[in-house]
Amino acid sequence: MLGEVWDWAGNFRVANAIPGVSSYKIRSELESLCAEVLFWNSNAVELTLLEQAAKIHHQLVFIHPFSNGNGRFSRIVADRFLKAWQLSSPQWPADLGGDSQYRRNYIDALKSADKGDLELLVGFMENHGAKDPPLNQVLGNSFFKKLYKGKRLDLLVKAYVRRGYDVNDVKNIPVLHQV
Repeated sequence: MLGEVWDWAGNFRVANAIPGVSSYKIRSELESLCAEVLFWNSNAVELTLLEQAAKIHHQLVFIHPFSNGNGRFSRIVADRFLKAWQLSSPQWPADLGGDSQYRRNYIDALKSADKGDLELLVGFMENHGAKDPPLNQVLGNSFFKKLYKGKRLDLLVKAYVRRGYDVNDVKNIPVLHQV
């Protein structure tokens, strides 16, 4: 990704950085994040797919594995996650590296996520084109249908309700009467 830019690209940083975990923890923190994402893909969690992408993005920025390029790397990984789920990814503003209002909003969203609140980051991604699929698409599309059933579907519906999404168009689904 950045090999033509920096000779050290692709190597983990060796100095501590803020943000960032201690340099000796980078590998184990990345392994933990990968394990968490694998867990989400096979177990029930109360997160929408967009919330998962935002969490991946934030965690990668927070771990800060490289000396530079962490935001770009994190955005690419979040985009690939959304693409794997056949969802639209944000059209990230080109001037996130400068001193623009987009950058200030983006940094504010990351700082809010540092405190455990992903809402600003999810909103930033939504404002730039990322979207969760409508619940009726999840329940009617064979791609999603085989993955979301039982408790996993229950928690997805709860996440949709928590986010304020319209779930009225799928009233005939029994799980919705339990929410």
